Amino acid sequence: YYGVDLIVSETMKDIVVNGYQVQEVDLVRVKGREGLVHLFTFRSSASLIPNELLLWREAFDLYRKGLFKESSAHLKELHKLVPAFAPYRLFLDRCERYCADPPTPWDPVFSHSLK
Repeated sequence: YYGVDLIVSETMKDIVVNGYQVQEVDLVRVKGREGLVHLFTFRSSASLIPNELLLWREAFDLYRKGLFKESSAHLKELHKLVPAFAPYRLFLDRCERYCADPPTPWDPVFSHSLK
């Protein structure tokens, strides 16, 4: 779904892997589980462009606040700079969809319907 090789939960994100950075990918509800699940991936430090994770954090925070237009601007830049990293396109698509048809009330937690 996210287009990355590895997804881990919060319990695994603190594992230190030399040469890799942890990047949050989403905050979700999973069908059949209680509570929220933070999802992360590991990114090769060598593959990251300068300030990429900072720009992502800003885009992700704007998305969570329901500021889709502002988040889209960051995501467009990220997708242009790193087109192979699928979560940027995924969130850009979500933001564009929500700009056109804003969800009310806004809930920044994505609900997966499949296990």
